[in-house]
Amino acid sequence: MAVSLVRPAMLRPLRLSPTSLHRWRECPHAYWHAYIRKSPAEVVFNRPMERGGAIHNVLKACFDNLQAAGEFPGDLTALAAEYLPPYRYPDRETWREDVEWIARLATEYLGTIAAPQARARLLGLEWVCHFTHEEYPSFILTARADRVVRLPDGRVRVIEYKSGKPNTYDLVQIAALHLCVASTLRCDAQLVTVSTVFLRTNDEREWEFGPGIAEYRAWIIDIAHAIRLATPDATRFAPTPGPFCRTCPYVGLCPAAPDEFR
Repeated sequence: MAVSLVRPAMLRPLRLSPTSLHRWRECPHAYWHAYIRKSPAEVVFNRPMERGGAIHNVLKACFDNLQAAGEFPGDLTALAAEYLPPYRYPDRETWREDVEWIARLATEYLGTIAAPQARARLLGLEWVCHFTHEEYPSFILTARADRVVRLPDGRVRVIEYKSGKPNTYDLVQIAALHLCVASTLRCDAQLVTVSTVFLRTNDEREWEFGPGIAEYRAWIIDIAHAIRLATPDATRFAPTPGPFCRTCPYVGLCPAAPDEFR
C-alpha cells in the first residue's frame, strides 16, 4: 500500500524594507493596511514628504551628471522645478518657495564635496540592495541606498540624505540599510558605515555599528517573527495611536485614531 507524505506548506519569505520595519514599530495596524490588506492610501498633501522626495531626485541627478560629464549641473533651480510636481501643491507660491528651498539646500551640500574624488569613489546611486534571512521567520529585506562610496582605506560608506529636522532618525532603519549593503557587496559588515547627512544644517553623523550590528539583526528577526505570528489574524495588528497619526494615510480606516486627526 502506497503511503503519501504530506509536506507542510512552505511559507513565502516576508518582503521587508527599512520603511516597513519603521511602519510596524510605529503602528502594526498601519502596517497591516499598507503591506497585507494593501488598502488604498488617503491622498493628503504632505509638504515635508514632497520636498524630501524631490531633493533626493535632484541630488541623484547631480551625481549622475558628475559621472557622465565630470561636473555637477549648474542650474539647480530648474532641476528642482523639474522634480517637484506643482500639481500636488495647494498654490503656486508655496511650490515656488519649495523649489528655491530645495535648490539652496542642494547647492550648499554640493559645495562641500570635491567633485573629482566623489566621482572616483562612487559605487552606486539609489542603489537597491538585499539581505536574506533563510531560517524561520524567513524574509528578504530590501533597501535603497542614496549614495554608496568606497573610501581610500577600502571601507564602504553609505550616505543617506535627510531633509527633515536634524537628529530625526531611526537606528533600526539605518541598521537595516547597513545589513543590506554589506550583504549585497558580500563584505564584512564591520567594513560598512552609514552617514546621515542632515541637509538643513549640512551636519553629518556617521554610524559604525561594529559587532553591535548583530544585536540589530536579531531585533529585525524578532520583528519579522512578530509579523509572521500576527499575519493570520487581522485583530493582532493592533493600532497604537500617537503623534504619527497626523500624517498616517490610513487614519480614516483606523478605529482608534484620535478625533483631531480624522
